[in-house]
Amino acid sequence: MTATTNSPLRSCTYTPESTWPIRPISGGRRDTSSGAFGLIAYRSAIDARFIADPPRNTSGASNPARLTSTKALQPIAMPPTDEARQRAYYRLTAASYHERHVSQLDEHGLALDLLVMLARHQGVAGSFLDVGAGTGRAMKTLATAFPQARVQGIEPVAELPQQAVILNGISGLDLHEGDALQLPFADDSFDWVVETGVLHHIRHWSQAVAEMARVGRYGVLISDTNNIGQGSPRTRKLKKLIKILGLWNAFVWLQTKGKMSKWSEGDGLYYSFCAFDALPLLRGKFGQVQVMNTQGSGEADLLGTVSHVAIVARLAA
Repeated sequence: MTATTNSPLRSCTYTPESTWPIRPISGGRRDTSSGAFGLIAYRSAIDARFIADPPRNTSGASNPARLTSTKALQPIAMPPTDEARQRAYYRLTAASYHERHVSQLDEHGLALDLLVMLARHQGVAGSFLDVGAGTGRAMKTLATAFPQARVQGIEPVAELPQQAVILNGISGLDLHEGDALQLPFADDSFDWVVETGVLHHIRHWSQAVAEMARVGRYGVLISDTNNIGQGSPRTRKLKKLIKILGLWNAFVWLQTKGKMSKWSEGDGLYYSFCAFDALPLLRGKFGQVQVMNTQGSGEADLLGTVSHVAIVARLAA
């Protein structure tokens, strides 16, 4: 059985983890048949099993990528935690991450454009913190829009900021190694704190949102997934009903056999995340909230119809 996910930074078709796991094995080359860079047969500690023919990316993005493999290998050790598994994935894909997954025209590019517009409109653009800075796309966008601003980023996987320096000209002095669950900054240290496609990789995402709100003086941008708005119309209606009944966590627990996490070739390890769930935490500090669909139909019922949203929470005027 296959299913489609529109995950932040990339969209791909994948078979759920309960049916097949990604099995990266050794080696690497450029896929000349499609013109896309594929991480083909690379060895890692991401998982202990393998498959013969993983599905290809079918998103139609400008830089689609696919994983293939050549032959069965012996099982290898798997990191003991979800966090270690995901960080291993990013270390291994860092060199090709930006090419494969980042586009200024994607959902996060649109969310950043919204933030730039609001920051200019409100006249508050002195400093920004990018949580999960990755290869520096958000930092570059904000630094370009506001050359006089202090723009910094925090990222737990050292290999990704290395690419930010190489590809986007980000100063290493503006990149900090750290964890979203415990930001190494004082309260109200930055005018704005942003994240683009990070929260759905964090099991305890509410703690990360609380930290963002603590460090952000004026506002916070969340650009991330809405799991309820993904899938066919019938699937979305069923998901919304399950969530309204308060059974969503139990449903995911059963679906993932107690793991709560899932895996895809395009996004690595991720969790079922609804960006709308962050609203109560943000409203605890910020009195005004704007929500915009960045991917999906955008009907009146955003929760049940859009797969990605941008949420800007800020102090009331």
